[in-house]
Parts: sequence; C-alpha cells; structure tokens
Amino acid sequence: MYTVDPASFWQVPGSPFAYWVSERIRRLFTELPPFEGEGRMVRVGLQTSDDFRFVRAWWEIEPGKILDGANGLDWREEPTAFQACCRRRTFEGKRWVPFAKGGEYSPYYADLP
Repeated sequence: MYTVDPASFWQVPGSPFAYWVSERIRRLFTELPPFEGEGRMVRVGLQTSDDFRFVRAWWEIEPGKILDGANGLDWREEPTAFQACCRRRTFEGKRWVPFAKGGEYSPYYADLP
C-alpha cells in the first residue's frame, strides 16, 4: 500500500499520477535544474514522426526497391563497409528497408504489419 500526499505530485512537471515514486525522487524535480535549458534541448528518439509519409505495408513496395541485408555483409564485423554498401544501394533505387512497426498484443502469433 502506498500513502502519498497528493500535493507532492506538483513537484513533478506535468504532475503525473506516480504514487509509487518515492518522496526523494519527487523532491529531485524541485532541487535539480530542468534538463532542458542552458542550451540543452530534449528531442524524441527513433521514430518516423510521419508514418503516413514514411511507412508502407510490404505489399505496397516493388521487391526490387527494398534494401535487404546488403549482400551478406555483417554490420557488426565491418560497419563502415556495410554503411558504404547500403549507401551505394540506396542510390541504385533501393530506398525502402524492412521495419517492424509492431501491432496489437498476441500471445501466440501475429503477422508483422
């Protein structure tokens, strides 16, 4: 059971309902400066930001335009050669790469959309 003073949530920007977070963690939001500031900017990580523009179903793309495994080069062993190969093949018209976007939960099997 968690007993928390609801007013303590105001310490966290946006006031999330995080009752399981300790008082010490909530207090850090008031004691430390915000991360965004003094020339720092927070940005989102890996995402397309425009799925309608950048994501297609596998049947919408001609097979010849899909960038596959770069002819067997292992990116872990030769990352520079792999990047060069992918770059060259992109200029040859292979501009689409496989992308597992995800989907709804399925306990046994789910086809990749």
